[in-house]
Amino acid sequence: MIFDFPMGGFETPTMENTRKQALLYFFTNVYALSLLSGMGIPANFSEEIYTNLHKLLSADSPLHEESPGDPMDFDYKIFPLRAVYTQGHPAIAVLSDHFLSEKKDFRWDKGKLKKNIQPADQALLIHGEVKLAEYLYHRSLLDPKETSTPREKYIGLLLLHSAIEQGEFCHAYLRNSQGFFVKKKDKSKHHDHIFLKTKDEHIRWLDQIHMMHAYGGLYQVLQDQDRYPRYYDHEQALYFCDWSMQILHVLLHQEEHMYNLKTKELAEAIPLIIHTARMLGKNAEMEPFVIKLCAEVCSRELEGGKLSRERYGSKVSSLATHGRALKALVEGYKFTQLDHFYGAAKKIYRYINSRWDREINLFTHNARKKLKYSAKDIGSLIGALHSLLSIETHPNNIDLLEKQLCAFFHSAINISGIQIAPPVIAEIPNMRSIKELDPLAAELFCHDEQSCVFLKEFKIYPKKDKIYLHRDQYEAHHALYAALELSALTNMEQLPTKNMQKIDPPVWEVGKTIDDIEIIELKEE
Repeated sequence: MIFDFPMGGFETPTMENTRKQALLYFFTNVYALSLLSGMGIPANFSEEIYTNLHKLLSADSPLHEESPGDPMDFDYKIFPLRAVYTQGHPAIAVLSDHFLSEKKDFRWDKGKLKKNIQPADQALLIHGEVKLAEYLYHRSLLDPKETSTPREKYIGLLLLHSAIEQGEFCHAYLRNSQGFFVKKKDKSKHHDHIFLKTKDEHIRWLDQIHMMHAYGGLYQVLQDQDRYPRYYDHEQALYFCDWSMQILHVLLHQEEHMYNLKTKELAEAIPLIIHTARMLGKNAEMEPFVIKLCAEVCSRELEGGKLSRERYGSKVSSLATHGRALKALVEGYKFTQLDHFYGAAKKIYRYINSRWDREINLFTHNARKKLKYSAKDIGSLIGALHSLLSIETHPNNIDLLEKQLCAFFHSAINISGIQIAPPVIAEIPNMRSIKELDPLAAELFCHDEQSCVFLKEFKIYPKKDKIYLHRDQYEAHHALYAALELSALTNMEQLPTKNMQKIDPPVWEVGKTIDDIEIIELKEE
């Protein structure tokens, strides 16, 4: 599909509105895939499970609160997944029958499903479900300052239950004889008799690291009785802790494999390893390993912040890889407090920023030839800008980085159409009336007979002023990666953490701030 591309001149949303959109896009991507799409092996939840979750919510409600009633009284059907497939078509399969049934069926077209199950994809879905469950425990989707509704709390319970089932499924079905997670293909004729065929015995370290991170997230939420008493399950938490620790133990004894990863894989792995170390309380034990991994990223600099694709290569990595590397080094800096990593991150940002095109508010090739962005590319660059904002203290730097992030978000996501946006969101001027929405209403999950999720990619030919977008290309990995970066943007704190408060405000060069170097200059609308 081809869209006219407005070359500049559009109004850039504020940071507040960008966060609102980011939250709702994160929610629709995770919720639609996990509970509505049917793109995977179904979980076959019994009515008893739904009833028990409802009882758990009702028993936890204070006496003065209104009874939750029937939280599953939606006008659409729920289809929890036990495992997610890698690719699908986000078109609603039976939309024409909606008016003839009591509840809408938002399952996707099964005609173009690829029934491969990739451990990293499954881990991303688990992580997304856990983060959304954590959010919905306390806060509403429409206003973080408001308490979540009983229906939102119930969805949180259902998402967490799905994540637990998926975590157990991965451990039981996605490992090879050596215990490594590998890609499999669903050959089951009946979902109550699961038969998976190994697609590739090749060990992908990112699969192991993503699963380690997912298990760490499940452990963290299930054992946190203070913040999430309704989710608390000590015995279940210990299982996931043990599984995460087993993978961590393997990584620490396979260091050389990590150093030989491609730059895009190494940069993606470092934040996952750091976050897992924090979740498992292994900061001190993991710090030397993290230092060596970040140092390896730094050693791949060719010149001027450019990174090589491989350990001993000379080809320059993609912009998306540079974004992931920037985030990795910022996370490494926060974890180790080593200034060298922050300095390396600044150099990478300067290189990325040199590719900023103010006409279209995207990072482009120098020659402005055909430009292609996948959803994961967008998530990688948003993650990079967000990572700098998370530690920046200079007011001018914060202001300009926020403007650049908002402009990029609007151009890469809203203008491109890569996120199929619900009309109820797209039609709200500046998101001012967002409180009038029902975040669990059917109209939030379907637009133009398609589910409201991230598509795989878009292409731009600037001289033609057109965007080329394939509305039938959906890949779980791209969509979930981008959605999780949006969730981080939503929860971003502009003020530095307690550990960072002891550090002098960083500057880009000695005696200079961001105003003194060539940087994006966005005009106020």
